[in-house]
Order: sequence, then structure tokens, then C-alpha cells
Amino acid sequence: MPEEPRELSWPEIGEQFDNLLTAASNLLERSAPARLTSVDGAQLLALSHLRIAVNTYKTIRLIVAQKPYYQPRKPEYALAAPVLSRSLVDGLCNLIFLFNDLEVNTSIYWKSAWRNAREEHDRCQKEYSGKPEWSEWLTDKEDLVERMKTEYGISPKEEAKLSLIPYWPIPGKMLNPPPPLRTIAKPLDADRSGHISYLQDWFYRILSSLSHMSGPGLMIHAAPLVVDDWEDLEAVLSKKASDCYFTTITLILSIVSELEAELKLGLAERALCLWAIIADYWGEAEELYSRRYKTLLEPAAFYEGESVKPSSSSEAGGE
Repeated sequence: MPEEPRELSWPEIGEQFDNLLTAASNLLERSAPARLTSVDGAQLLALSHLRIAVNTYKTIRLIVAQKPYYQPRKPEYALAAPVLSRSLVDGLCNLIFLFNDLEVNTSIYWKSAWRNAREEHDRCQKEYSGKPEWSEWLTDKEDLVERMKTEYGISPKEEAKLSLIPYWPIPGKMLNPPPPLRTIAKPLDADRSGHISYLQDWFYRILSSLSHMSGPGLMIHAAPLVVDDWEDLEAVLSKKASDCYFTTITLILSIVSELEAELKLGLAERALCLWAIIADYWGEAEELYSRRYKTLLEPAAFYEGESVKPSSSSEAGGE
């Protein structure tokens, strides 16, 4: 049995953590490296993933917090928070897959977005064409699809045969790509493949079971809500809130670390400091830190001997 995590006073590191997220967001927006800006759509894609993750993190923090007290917030709301945490695993795997071949995979992502928009428009056109109240909406949707087609470089051949455009893969399909993705995307290198496999086995599966309400997820989520004689229910809910929050900060720190490793934003030492602190309190964080980020972010190794200083410019500062 793993040891129970010791209590961590969040005020001790919360400001450092939030400042790291703000710095990463600002740097991606205001001074993104050429590797990102030289690929059409890549900067928007990376920045969107990070800001969605930060917004999800802040939402979970609001849901599971015990202080300050807020009357409408019920302890049982924390049971729903892991469903949000699953999106962080998706975002993390997306970034790992994206940077395996940034130019090609950025194109795959946006072309997939166009295919989804086109298919949605076609479904709505089939269902609601001829209904006056839908006319303006369908016209606006068609205009959007046309603009996306031009912006994302959809060829006449792809427009005529949508199946030539692969859907963006979920984590499992990143490991075993179906056609046509298999023939377009570069195979994952061993490190990326191994890490996505680990994330799928130890994070994605259980969090997906909560989202899908399969048996394991139903038992985890429903038990505290339906068992009337649960002993010390308050302590159980508090533990679940704490576990979810630690999982959440572990995942979002992973997202920042992947961006730092790929783009060299100058945040490695700050990220490593937080990894070391959180890993000392939480087994999931310790495993991810030991397996990947301790080495991946090691300044001496990653920056080829250059001295790395935390960013202190306004671009990496406040909101």
C-alpha cells in the first residue's frame, strides 16, 4: 500500500505555481520562439491548450477548495472534478503528439477541425434545410466552413473525399494510429510513445471511466452519494477533493513542462523546483517527475551547459 501523502500547505507554493502558469502563458503569446511561430497555426494551438488547461485547473480549484468557505459549494461537488481532470490528460497527450512532428501534426489538427465542422454543417443541412428559422444559421455555418477550408489548406481532393483527412487521435490512437493517420503522421519516438502509454494506463483510463460512467467510475463517483451509512463521509469527501487537486496540479505542471522542454521558454528551473516540492508529497507526481521531467528539464542537460535563469521580464510576469 502506498503511503498516505503528507499535508501540503498550498500557500507555501501556490503563488509560485500560479506565477509559473502566468509566465508560460505570457511567453507563448508575446515572445513565442521561432520554432512555434514559423509553423502556421502552431502558436495558437499551443497557447490554446495551455490556457484551456489553466482555466480547467482554476475551475477545479474552486470546486474542491475547503478555504475560503463558500456556502453554495458542497463537499460532494469534488466528486465531479476528476471528470474535468481528464481533459488535462487529453491536452497533455495532444502536446506530446503534436511536437513529435510539429509542422505535419499542426496541419493534421486544423484539417481535422475543418472536417468536423464540415460534417456538422452537412448533418444540420440535411436535418434543417428548408426551415426558415435555420436559414441564417446554416448560411453563417457554411461561410465559416469555407473560410476554414482556405485557411487550413484543404485540397480539392480532400474536400471531395473527407476520409482522406484523419480525425485528431485520442491517446490510444496516438499509440496505434488508424489509417489514414498512420500514413500521414510520423510514428512516435520511443520516449513519447512510452510516456503516452503510461499516461493512458495510470491517468486516462480511470478518469475516462468516471466520464463514461462505466463500472469502476460509477463505483468511485456514486458510492459516497448513495450509501447512507458511510462512516465519516466528510473525511472521505475531503480526501477525494485533495486527491483530485494533487492530480490536477501534477497534470498541469506536466503540460507546462512539455512546453518548456520543446520551446525552451526559460522556465525549467522554476518548474523543477515545483516538481521537487510536489513529488515529495504525492506519489503520482513523484513517478512522473522521476520518469520524465527530472531529466527532461534538467538545465545542465537540456540547455547544453548554459546557465538558465528564471524569466523576470514583463513578458513572463503578471496577467
